Amino acid sequence: MKITPFLFPNYGYLETKLPSEALEFLKEAIKNKQEKINSTLAGNIGSSHTILDKDDWFFNHVLQTCISHYTHHFGKDCIQTSLTRDCRYALKSMWVNCQKKHQFNPLHNHSGFFSFVVWYKIPFSGESEKNLPFSKHSNIPSASCFEFAYNDVLGRIRNKIFSLSPKDEGTMLFFPATLMHQVYPFYTSDNNRISISGNISLDPEQMLNA
Repeated sequence: MKITPFLFPNYGYLETKLPSEALEFLKEAIKNKQEKINSTLAGNIGSSHTILDKDDWFFNHVLQTCISHYTHHFGKDCIQTSLTRDCRYALKSMWVNCQKKHQFNPLHNHSGFFSFVVWYKIPFSGESEKNLPFSKHSNIPSASCFEFAYNDVLGRIRNKIFSLSPKDEGTMLFFPATLMHQVYPFYTSDNNRISISGNISLDPEQMLNA
């Protein structure tokens, strides 16, 4: 008797380590951060400021490649749009988050079609965080972690947890904007955790083959 297993189609995420030139670009962008936007975001954190993608450098050198890889591996079905003509993608917003000890980012998603997060500065050890007295005996130790949450085909909530440490600095995750995610508080450092996020949309003013 032949039995063949099949998986239901689903979407995933991309993970990459940013090259040094991209990190230098982000360093300058953070240095020249713009308006404070805490009131427009879900984060319960110290500060979030918009940053500029000068001359579209980050979009052209990093994000375009991620878009191509994502649509190649997972298809375009995750993009739901009412537009009747193909448009170009555009980086619609990008911001830097400075999170202090005990602060957190609750479960939320983003606007647009794709989003990303860059872990720019991680001032703690994930292992030390998970070994805190209130966390080490849990079957889901989550202190300081980043987490995706999604439904499987049975309707159950599944989680993908990332335990972060300084070795993860410069890592970027790229994912569908509607994918739910959250950031847990950290406890073992008095320094800021710094991350960069952004949203990518289709720009109806930039038609393909117009």
